[in-house]
Amino acid sequence: MCAAAYLAAYVVMPFLYTPRWVYLDLISIGICTALLASTILGRDCFGNRILSRPVFVWLGEISFGVYLLHRHAQWIVDEMLGDASRWATLAPKIAVTLVLAELANRLIERPCHAWLRKLGDRFPSRLLRSANQ
Repeated sequence: MCAAAYLAAYVVMPFLYTPRWVYLDLISIGICTALLASTILGRDCFGNRILSRPVFVWLGEISFGVYLLHRHAQWIVDEMLGDASRWATLAPKIAVTLVLAELANRLIERPCHAWLRKLGDRFPSRLLRSANQ
């Protein structure tokens, strides 16, 4: 479905894409689709072996923080390094993004998940008792 949406966007709005990025996007979509398909099709497969490595598990755990904080990390690095080239600021931007995402995961996400689990443990029993009466 994502591939169909991408293809439709490519046909309908070609002015948004440059050929170089289109090919890179199609390659990225192909790689992700192959990993997903191999993961779905079998338990002991190439996709599962790759995605179950600790670094990818960790990236999955902090991915929401990366999504939320990557732009802030870019602003921080741009302010600190000024007019440096894109390539010179790439590694610091990635490092700051990962640090901020890990901090958000440890200080916000995990405590909130624990609190919500405790809260959820109390609600179902009350709801079940009231539904049976």
